[in-house]
Amino acid sequence: MYLFGTSLFGQHIGITSGMVLFPFMFGIGMIFYNAKNYFGWLLAVGSLAAMIFGVIASTHFVLRTLTAYELLTILVLSFGGLGLLLSSLRRIETKPNESDGTPG
Repeated sequence: MYLFGTSLFGQHIGITSGMVLFPFMFGIGMIFYNAKNYFGWLLAVGSLAAMIFGVIASTHFVLRTLTAYELLTILVLSFGGLGLLLSSLRRIETKPNESDGTPG
């Protein structure tokens, strides 16, 4: 998998995911040795960002023809599930006398 690259003398020279994995491993090792090492954090976060960018850049979407019913079903279920997920993350407000267990 090529992330990005350049052309040199007519040949495409790309940066593979293996070339990004080595700085990531060194960065993680430096972080485990000393968590305050900024260079280790820079290597790890930069390599992780490059790997994520590479995965996104190499993704190809192919959509087949959908009927309106299929499209609406996909959208309703997707956004309904997202709504349920977000509603489960909300904080529930309680009344003061409900939380301490004393009768009202």
